[in-house]
Amino acid sequence: MPAKYLLDASAVLAMLRKEPGWEVVRDLLPEAQISAVTLVEVLTKAIQKGVPPEDAAQALRDIGLPVLPVHEGHAYASAAVAPLAWKAGLSLADRLCITMATTHNLAAVTSDKSWASLRLKGLAVKLIR
Repeated sequence: MPAKYLLDASAVLAMLRKEPGWEVVRDLLPEAQISAVTLVEVLTKAIQKGVPPEDAAQALRDIGLPVLPVHEGHAYASAAVAPLAWKAGLSLADRLCITMATTHNLAAVTSDKSWASLRLKGLAVKLIR
């Protein structure tokens, strides 16, 4: 099944922690991907919460999400939206998720309600809660 969604860290963490909206993420998994930067962010947050690094990595491998590599074009596109991102309080990983979603014609999946108000050409946002 072709990918339709690019998950941000908040969506992946909601699913792993069974937080509100996790069922939405679970149902999207067959058509979802994450970026390599999101993978780093999720692993880092899990480790910060005391999950051993190898357990965090295995949990993500068990989900089986394809991981999109970050390319030079993504870096330039993410930098170009930095002023908008600063106003919305978006992190580097958020900006990359947003620009990669638009680049790959995927809907960005997040729990961050502020993304729904972003006005970027080609950006589709799916909120999990």
